[in-house]
Amino acid sequence: MTRISGEPGAAGAFRIQSSTDPFRDWIVELVTESLLFCGCPAYARRLGCRHSEAARAEYRKERAELEARPENVEARNRRVKEFVEMQSQ
Repeated sequence: MTRISGEPGAAGAFRIQSSTDPFRDWIVELVTESLLFCGCPAYARRLGCRHSEAARAEYRKERAELEARPENVEARNRRVKEFVEMQSQ
């Protein structure tokens, strides 16, 4: 799987190789975690496929990695502290 557009952890497109045809790739467009589109026949039949699930899993992995970065953890902790202080006034 290869991300072909968008920043990690954000909307974009993924190229995923077909499991039945080694010369075929499918493009999955990820709009949000719950809104994805794939051009494969399985997706057209049931609005879900292996490719869209793989793209969703990769997106979740990217988001988790971004949230775990020290600078993002520090910023989140700072916002929580500011919120708690604001509520206690």
